[in-house]
Amino acid sequence: MGSEMSLSLAYPNAAIRKSSSFPVWFGDQRKNRRYLKHDLFTLADKIPCSFAVFSGMVVTERFIRRYGTLIRLLRKRGARIILNGAGPVFYSSGEAAEVIAFWRRYGLYGLVSRDRYTFETYKNMAEYAYDGIDCGFFLSDAFIPVVLDVESFNILTFDSMREPDALGSRMAVRPHHKLYPPPDKRTLRSMNKKNWLFSEQVSDILNVYANAKEVYSDRVHACVAAASFGKPFRLYSDSKRALLFERLGVSLKELRHHLVKVDEERLQKEKDDQVGYLKSILITQ
Repeated sequence: MGSEMSLSLAYPNAAIRKSSSFPVWFGDQRKNRRYLKHDLFTLADKIPCSFAVFSGMVVTERFIRRYGTLIRLLRKRGARIILNGAGPVFYSSGEAAEVIAFWRRYGLYGLVSRDRYTFETYKNMAEYAYDGIDCGFFLSDAFIPVVLDVESFNILTFDSMREPDALGSRMAVRPHHKLYPPPDKRTLRSMNKKNWLFSEQVSDILNVYANAKEVYSDRVHACVAAASFGKPFRLYSDSKRALLFERLGVSLKELRHHLVKVDEERLQKEKDDQVGYLKSILITQ
């Protein structure tokens, strides 16, 4: 949603067509591959386009392994590829070498990084590169929340670790972000607290983040959503993807040990600058 919004702000008259990456991901799962005898039908390679945009954790070996065939077909048809708000998974030299080699061979039009490491490491593999921010920070531009009729609450989102004790004195709402594959028995047995939220509707998830007073999570993008809606947050994770907060003046030490809040004026300027850059590589070409 954030990526689409940033593109819409940059090029209001663009016809943006969305296609799911899920078919390719689903077909690549080991437990599914043993049953699938043929390729799945996908739309991503059948929609004519001038630009093809991928966002998120796509500067990775796994991405080019899974989607390399699609990328090659898109390039053959003349589409220019943009990685918007993109980053790696391992932040390693080995990962970088393979990714850079792939894009230098097949041609990357634009790279908008989501953290400075990504920009400095990968900027030379693209025709145009920008030291940008994560697209999730555009969520508040893309979604207008409702005011919920509920008492004051905090968000506690812990999908990879046990929930810490005594996180604030308010009522807690607990969104579960990992719907596929479904929670296993061990995960279900751990759900012995109140107010779990399961939903396949992104509006449900964003409405609770937008209405929360504070957000505590082991998920980087739960904290990104909190920051986008102007909420204080604390991250319980050692993921290097958290480097994306440093672009907005929040250090890893701060966000891992204290409630923090992104400066809203600084965030708005970063978004405005990023939209301006996207405009420069979309409209003028």
